[in-house]
Amino acid sequence: MISGSSGSAEGFQVVRPRSPGVINMFPALIYASVQWRDGIIDAKTRLQPAQQKTKYLWSYNDLEVMEATLASLAVQSYRDFELLLADDGSDQNYAPVLQAWAPRFAYGILHATHEKRGFRKARILNRAIQASRFDRLIFLDMDCLPHGDFVKNHLTWLKPGTVITGRRSGLSRNVMPKPAAILQGGLGLGITTLVRLWLGGKARALERGVVLPFFYESSGNDLIGCNFSVHRNDLLAVNGFNEEFEGWGKEDTDLGLRLTFNNLRVRNLRNKVIVYHLMRATLPFHNARNEELLQRTIAERMVRTRIGLAEIKNGDFTLARSGRDVGAGGPPALQASEPFSCSCRIFRKVSR
Repeated sequence: MISGSSGSAEGFQVVRPRSPGVINMFPALIYASVQWRDGIIDAKTRLQPAQQKTKYLWSYNDLEVMEATLASLAVQSYRDFELLLADDGSDQNYAPVLQAWAPRFAYGILHATHEKRGFRKARILNRAIQASRFDRLIFLDMDCLPHGDFVKNHLTWLKPGTVITGRRSGLSRNVMPKPAAILQGGLGLGITTLVRLWLGGKARALERGVVLPFFYESSGNDLIGCNFSVHRNDLLAVNGFNEEFEGWGKEDTDLGLRLTFNNLRVRNLRNKVIVYHLMRATLPFHNARNEELLQRTIAERMVRTRIGLAEIKNGDFTLARSGRDVGAGGPPALQASEPFSCSCRIFRKVSR
């Protein structure tokens, strides 16, 4: 379903619940011939009974990796969430895959996409945020396989006024577990397996790949876009991602800085919220225009971006649902993978 104040999309009523909670996952993106993915999840949490959550997943042109990520989400220790896929205009037809996987998720899967016009991760993530119904958002790149307690641990630590972020351990794609194996026994990436893969040159940053009962928080508190969670109102207060960022890099750093300038605390729970990144060729890091935008944010100590959530226009992206929404209190489900244009409005004023 779509979260919003009110509105319709091809006759479908759009209503946001009164007391939502959200978990988000990251969207996927592509740079040159390399794919990168992110997403978001919405769900109703029993950890905090009055709340719900949404998770966002960002994707671009890689069905094999998408299925491994979906399998990893389907076997989470906490599974009461809605998945929202943020798609930066990929060419592949995801509908058959999403229809096949949707029954494994209590709220089905929402797929948000927009026109393919280069790398516009910030833009499609904002539209996924708008489409979500709930308040706690968890973001995850699609080429990052989440640890079995990824969702639970984000929810345990996330509070209003705080951003939870983590880091990522590296995993070679040729040792990526198959979806069927993940469904049967999880990722199977215990410390012994990780050490063996590291000795064979198939894994990196082992210290980031294990959940610890203590010494789990790191002093490095910069937000990393492939693994973080935040409350909706805290995102609304800064107007979400800055859509002036196009091309690879710095959009997540910019968001983290603006949240910090608005007095939010960023906590790096490196050994609590864990993902295993499928390693790829190194992307060109320098994007001169995005670097200039970031320096402007720093110089002005900018909190609210000029082009973000509040500037979204009716019908400038599309949504499709796969599966049925069985969450209590939600609007009636659409038919599987029935497309519609979002016509929700984002609240411009936020009560802090």
